[in-house]
Amino acid sequence: MDCGCGDSNCDIWKRIYSAGQDNIYRTIFDLFPGVNTIIDSSKDPTWISDRTNQLLKTGLKVQNIIIWKTPQEFLQSRIKRGKHKAWAREWINYHKMYFRLVEKWISIRYSELVSDPDSLKGLCNALDITYFSGKERYWEKTHHTLFGSTRAKIHLHDEKSERFDKYKTELESRIDMSKSVHTQQRHIYYEMPENNIDDRAFVRNKIVINEIQETLVARNYANKEIDYALIQEPSSRIRANFSLEAYYRAKRHALRLLLK
Repeated sequence: MDCGCGDSNCDIWKRIYSAGQDNIYRTIFDLFPGVNTIIDSSKDPTWISDRTNQLLKTGLKVQNIIIWKTPQEFLQSRIKRGKHKAWAREWINYHKMYFRLVEKWISIRYSELVSDPDSLKGLCNALDITYFSGKERYWEKTHHTLFGSTRAKIHLHDEKSERFDKYKTELESRIDMSKSVHTQQRHIYYEMPENNIDDRAFVRNKIVINEIQETLVARNYANKEIDYALIQEPSSRIRANFSLEAYYRAKRHALRLLLK
């Protein structure tokens, strides 16, 4: 397994993997006794749901936060990757799955997180995680990342390093960099969507899309009045059915088989 720390001899993830899926987080805590918080940035709602339920049974505290993009922001991201034909279905189905499987969660808009210097502090306070000035400069520490966004991992490495060149080549093979106005290394930025959406898929699904966005906004981290016992559950219109969940789980199972 390719560890994000850059050390080809690092066996951290090999040791974690050998301990078994149900022991991932306990093993990380054992390997790093000074660590009291683990950030799992996995996006798969089935993984999030399964691990949340498992961890709660062991007594560990779990907090789920969804960092979401508007349809315009998501479409722009997919266009840069040349994978935008089914963008609306992807955006809708992902949130439907999240709403079906993840019970307790708060949200923050991606644009707010990367554009507002105070948002990270506020988010840390909401999650009861220690905040310090410069916390967003994650590249100033060595991280044992696994998988994750290449556009985030590339900032962990010096521009003259082999690992940087590897990630740069990977990015250029998958993303049309000419559509990205920001390429500065170790710089957090936000790219404003160029135009409003007049896409047929958006118009056809506008009611569902708007309801999903309203649900996400209602659970914003800054809302001090979120009471999970009282908050209204997402309607059935924006929650996935069993068939969609079965599809997601089969897809995840196939991926696990490929990684063995």
